[in-house]
Amino acid sequence: MMSDLGHLLDHWGYLAVFLVVILGNVGLPVPEETILALAGYLVWRGQLRLVLVVAVGILSAAVGDNLGYWFGRRYGRGAIERYGHRILLPPERMEKVWRFVSRYGPRAVFAAMIRAVFKRLDNVATRVYTNCLSVGGCCQKARQVKRRFAGSRRIADGPNG
Repeated sequence: MMSDLGHLLDHWGYLAVFLVVILGNVGLPVPEETILALAGYLVWRGQLRLVLVVAVGILSAAVGDNLGYWFGRRYGRGAIERYGHRILLPPERMEKVWRFVSRYGPRAVFAAMIRAVFKRLDNVATRVYTNCLSVGGCCQKARQVKRRFAGSRRIADGPNG
């Protein structure tokens, strides 16, 4: 997948970043964070310019969010009623969702959006914890090797060594 994105960025550059980020913000499952990370790597290598990557990323995210909102506003409920059963959203469940959003309004939308933030923070915390465990494990192994090596040196050198 990464080589495909690299190939896409090599040929299309900023336009590839723009299109993938728009599609991701509309709601399609595309690797928008990955292409931004890859674009950052290409900035580091000097193949893209940082200011342009940041500008394209912000602009495409805003356009994608607005397009997603527009599609949802225009086609959302009808599309969900028609095709929802295909993505495990039966009418009874959707009715519960509509009642919840109608009752709590902006707070429900805010809670759904902030959930994504907490999910990412949890992801970062898990990575940090895992890295600490692996570093700690490496340090523990190094101490074991050092003890073993030190013990074998004492035996080889003898009691006066």
